Amino acid sequence: MMALAQTAPAIAAPPPPAPRFVVPLGGAPIELADYRQEVSIVGQTVQTRLTLQLRNPNPRVLEGELQFPLAAGQAVTGFALDIDGQLRRAVPVAKAKGLQVFEDTVRGRVDPALLEASAGNQYKLRVYPLPPQGQRTVVLDIAQALPAADGREPPPLLLPLGLDGMAARQASLRVRIAGLAPAGVHWRLRGLPADALQLQPGAGADGGSELRMAPRPLTAPATLALSLALPAGTPVQAAHFDGEDFVYAEIPAPTQGPPRPAPRRLAIVWDASGSAAQRRLSSELAVMDALFARWQNLQVRLYLLRDKLEAPVDFEIRGGQWRALRERLQAEPFDGATQLGTVQLPREAADLALLFTDGHANFGERQPPGFGMPVFVLQSSLGSEAAALRAVAEAQGGALIDLLQATPVQALQRISTELPRLVELRSRAGRRWVAASRQAVAGRIAVAGIASEAQGMLEAVFKGPGPRETVQRVHWQLPPAQSDDAGAPLPAWRWALLQLDELALRPELHRAEIERLGQRFGLATRETSLIVLDTLADYLRHRIEPPAGPLRAAWQQQIGTQQAVAQRQQQDHLAQLLRRFQERQAWWATEFPKDAPAQARRDERENTIAIGGEQRARSEATGPADARRPAAPVLAAPAPAAVAPAAPATLAGRLAKSAEVADRAAAGAPPTGGAEQPAASIALSRWTPDAAYARRLRAAAPKDRYAVYLDERPGHLNSSAFFLDAADLFFEQGDAAIGLRVLSNLAEMALENRALLRILGYRLLQARQAALAVPVFERVREIAPHEPQSSRDLGLALADARRWQAAADALWLTASTRWEGGRFPDIDITALGELNAVIAKARREGEAVDVRAMDPRLLVNLPLGLRVVLAWDADNTDIDLYVTDPNGEQAYYGHQRTRQGGRMSADFTGGYGPEEFALRRPKPGVYTVSARFFGHRQQVLAPATTLMLRLATGFGTAAEQEQRVMLRLSGAGEVVKVGEFRVEGANE
Repeated sequence: MMALAQTAPAIAAPPPPAPRFVVPLGGAPIELADYRQEVSIVGQTVQTRLTLQLRNPNPRVLEGELQFPLAAGQAVTGFALDIDGQLRRAVPVAKAKGLQVFEDTVRGRVDPALLEASAGNQYKLRVYPLPPQGQRTVVLDIAQALPAADGREPPPLLLPLGLDGMAARQASLRVRIAGLAPAGVHWRLRGLPADALQLQPGAGADGGSELRMAPRPLTAPATLALSLALPAGTPVQAAHFDGEDFVYAEIPAPTQGPPRPAPRRLAIVWDASGSAAQRRLSSELAVMDALFARWQNLQVRLYLLRDKLEAPVDFEIRGGQWRALRERLQAEPFDGATQLGTVQLPREAADLALLFTDGHANFGERQPPGFGMPVFVLQSSLGSEAAALRAVAEAQGGALIDLLQATPVQALQRISTELPRLVELRSRAGRRWVAASRQAVAGRIAVAGIASEAQGMLEAVFKGPGPRETVQRVHWQLPPAQSDDAGAPLPAWRWALLQLDELALRPELHRAEIERLGQRFGLATRETSLIVLDTLADYLRHRIEPPAGPLRAAWQQQIGTQQAVAQRQQQDHLAQLLRRFQERQAWWATEFPKDAPAQARRDERENTIAIGGEQRARSEATGPADARRPAAPVLAAPAPAAVAPAAPATLAGRLAKSAEVADRAAAGAPPTGGAEQPAASIALSRWTPDAAYARRLRAAAPKDRYAVYLDERPGHLNSSAFFLDAADLFFEQGDAAIGLRVLSNLAEMALENRALLRILGYRLLQARQAALAVPVFERVREIAPHEPQSSRDLGLALADARRWQAAADALWLTASTRWEGGRFPDIDITALGELNAVIAKARREGEAVDVRAMDPRLLVNLPLGLRVVLAWDADNTDIDLYVTDPNGEQAYYGHQRTRQGGRMSADFTGGYGPEEFALRRPKPGVYTVSARFFGHRQQVLAPATTLMLRLATGFGTAAEQEQRVMLRLSGAGEVVKVGEFRVEGANE
């Protein structure tokens, strides 16, 4: 055994963060019973396998999430989950489908696991179930390329050990380095005693070295810094995968150039959004110290970037003194989301630009920033959008500078020097070459391509400044063909990663290509995830091919039958939708009595529900939400079928009348034969949060209110309620700019959290900011296209933005699609009503909607005198809508038809809504709208559920008026009054 190496590299860069395992639903902490880390280094390839044995000490089933960021050049190449005591490998799947399948299987109480990539190279691995008093084993594989030596000491390979915030009962480490004797291995350990690791010769035929840590308790994460004395040269690797031969090389690149002329005008774009607080600000300010010490006299134009690009502020730098600019930057609060696309600087704005940001464009229209001059992007936070930022900089002749790796002096040297740029990769024996950057990083540029011949040469052409060209040549030789069973070798997955980086600037334009790359190479990307399912039935139901083995063979035999069943089910859905829509038309054409007195209250106390606080039946209150039986109504009424209709009695006659009257209403005529719509007004109940921060904000003087908000903000960074309440107060006080900034923080709170994004989109619509809401709902639909609410919400936002065709298409998709699982009753009928209202509104504004792809039998506008629609943000949650009419009769899930013609949609017990109350001709009087939290079946429960309600009069007519309100319910049984309709008398 050998002790600590004689020379050990210092850990110059900050250690990468250790993975973190999160279980939001509380109880005793999850325990890490065993942590094993195995690292294999062969040539330039570093393969890391983490094996985690997790124990749930709680008496209930939980869901857990492993969160971890990856550095540039790292890739997740696979993971596995124990199923019935055996590890099952994950398979790639489209990202949105992976989310759908995971949540469907969780609802079925079976064993899925899902690994997803999100913005900024952040990854999360969701595991369910963590059985009570039981254990699960998760295996995670990560690959990366080891930087090669080029005559200088390479940066150390940093390996985090352990999980953040979790002690391991026992942890072990094994690092195998092929072909390198122990004398060439240098290392340093942070967080553990030096003698915890032992270095020894390798046991394999090729010799090599091995670092070992015997099993021992690990109370906190540690870091291993590893430096290998590899031979200098140009490392080239070639390998066969999936029918093609891939080549990967790290090419020496020119690193010398003339000084850049000092600019007269410098533009600084300073990202002051909420996430910017995670940047290493001291390094950024140090770069400007060095910069102004070199360029001592110039004009600086400062642009602050948050939810929008703010008006610039000019500073004069003389003799390198920049105190005023520094104080402004240090005093500026980090608040709001990032609308990076609003950065569009014209050529005349400056001679040179610096952009300080993490690159997370999470608000507004998604487009890259534009610069009419060279721009250097400086990033200093883990998880930044490095690939997209590099593309922005290099397109304008600049570069990305990573301040986590480069010192301020190195950054200054890079900004103030004009370096040669890679302008071409050419080879007669290869194709589809791609480079990691246009300029050298640590003296090299990584390139990859597809070889068309067994041996060949690649030429990398560098140019500038000036006309001079430099050519670097790389030769390759393909090895004998090997099996693909072990997964993609380094040249293949490095080529795939570089291709993904090329697409990162405008990923929304390349979603299909990104998905193809992820599927082919088994990578978690923006568009693909990796998933493990429990049974063959799960793989068949969701049409996901399982991993190789007996399970896949059985799947291939049965999948054709499953696809045919799915096609028949979609056809059946359209036929059923037409039948149900015709029934709604018949209801709409029926004239219901308006003057009948209310019947006496039924004395069925055991089954009664009342908004005032009376009980539900005991069996109902304790049973699961989706198994409950409808309770009896508070005030009973005859079913509508018992009321003699004044309209034509036959179904055909009623449908004909509904179509005729609907056409008149769409054209602006009264909706019933000459009768006027009753005048109606909407009064909303004021939502006044009672939290201490809300009281303090309300009491603050207007000039101090934003300062009070900033003072309260650090204690509520993970509270959506705080930002909603604070934004509402600023909106109420007429400060819409600050209100939007505060509200936009929801976009930064959690990556790809569709519940938060829905809340943000609803509140933006309530604030009449449809242009900002549309991109939010577009992102929601990308995340969860399997949920009909995603398309419906987007369609309604597009309608608010007066984008009629896109709105109609989204609503038609909602109505016409058969949504799997049967969890969304009546949303198709609700969306059809909204679709027809949109078409009618577009027609009144002189715009035609192309409806050729839609069934004309479903295109009949059915205007309503009163309409209430309830939606909410939480999945697996049951919220109930109640409307009480002037008769005292209450419409709700257990009493869906009222005597005067009120119609409540089917009950949503599984999340999101919508629940809709519709009434064609309201009786004069007061209608009260309330909502009640019934229950939830979530493994992860937010502190409160946010409701979005739309209350409309004259829906589907030219006289339509609508008000929207957002409220919160915090627990089962809670009731909130939303507001009232007051309907005035009309000529009968």
